[in-house]
Amino acid sequence: MRTPRDYYKPKGKATLLHIYNHCVDMPPGMKLFEEPEKYLFIKILKKYSKKYNLGLVSYHIMNNHFHLLMYCPKEKLTPEEAAVGYNDFHSDKPPISADDPRAINLARNSNNISEFMREIQCAFSKEFNKTRPYLRRGTLWLGRYKSQLIDTDQYFLTCLYYVELNGVRSGFDKNPEDSLFSSYGHWCSTGEHPNEAFMIKFLEIINSKLSLEEFKKKMQLNMQRLKALDELKFCQDPARRDILKSKLSGVSDEIRKQYELVQNNMTSSSKIIGDTNFAKRYNSDWQASNKASP
Repeated sequence: MRTPRDYYKPKGKATLLHIYNHCVDMPPGMKLFEEPEKYLFIKILKKYSKKYNLGLVSYHIMNNHFHLLMYCPKEKLTPEEAAVGYNDFHSDKPPISADDPRAINLARNSNNISEFMREIQCAFSKEFNKTRPYLRRGTLWLGRYKSQLIDTDQYFLTCLYYVELNGVRSGFDKNPEDSLFSSYGHWCSTGEHPNEAFMIKFLEIINSKLSLEEFKKKMQLNMQRLKALDELKFCQDPARRDILKSKLSGVSDEIRKQYELVQNNMTSSSKIIGDTNFAKRYNSDWQASNKASP
């Protein structure tokens, strides 16, 4: 049974989501995301996340799929804020006012992950199709995007590491900082986080006491440890195993369990990444909010 669309939408509280999708089969020798397409997709992500008042926490664009961590605030834009956002987004068109139906509609959908994903996938498909050397029509995606609700308090960091390590696990990158098409890789190669203003705000939202640079160092250390943990599972060389184990000296059993749970949930159809208590509490709150809705 398909999960209702509003299951992942904020109802009185903010939500953090892992979102991913795969493309349809491409012609032999062709990838959906070549370098120009990856840059285009990231540009679209940034542009539309600002329009819909959503926080782009992390991204990783692979050859035939993508991973996103998206923050959906509980607050929607006011019509006045939506008008400003609309005019900024459509800077080539005449400006609109707060009482314009387009501003009102944007305010209504301003933290709506479904509308955001519909628009970015549609925008990318149109650009991709019209720039092919042959006439291509239709969608690029294997159906509806997939969403997973994240227990922010317990599993945010582990989910972040999982997304940023995707290129390493897939064998495309030696280290997470090598990928030009992940938020962490961009951060390392340019010295600037691709969504720095929001990330500073997000660290405050999750009550982190770290500066952005301190947070980066923490990410680097823990991802190197988790990279070693992934490699250890398949390594048969005794000498190499000893080296990997030495790198894991700072990884607690709790972190290992969290990482294993995140790996299992992110590669399955699980709709929640968190422990059973979090899932029960969220399901109960969601059902109660639906009953209270007119």
